[in-house]
Amino acid sequence: MPREVAIACHDLVSRHPVSGGVDDPWQQHGGAGLEDHPECVSRLHACLAGVTLRGLWSSLRQLPPRLATDSELSLCHTPHHIAALEAAAASAAVQGCPLFLPQGGCFRDDGPLERQLSAEWEPGRETFVSAGSMRAARLAVGG
Repeated sequence: MPREVAIACHDLVSRHPVSGGVDDPWQQHGGAGLEDHPECVSRLHACLAGVTLRGLWSSLRQLPPRLATDSELSLCHTPHHIAALEAAAASAAVQGCPLFLPQGGCFRDDGPLERQLSAEWEPGRETFVSAGSMRAARLAVGG
């Protein structure tokens, strides 16, 4: 049974193969230095290798990179969560390191955002944001 699959892979990835320069949003988002993290660079390389080995590139269509709007992000996330992620990414940029979200990846309404973030990984705090996280997310969703 055929399936429809989306792979968010733009020219930026081919020009900067995820080990690229400072302007590469995927590099800025990174994998928080955790090689076994779901968003680590080796996972993207494995996905791209699987597409290549199975000869599927010709069945894909390329979409021009576009930043998703808040309205599009709101199809899956609340406006409060999107705003909190934007603020967390800005905080990560200021601190110069990835920041791990609260356990379960959801922000609470009862307290300052800064107290809910941690620069240290802890069990249950696998979701993180960095300076490039929101740009990478918007590019992935936008097309």
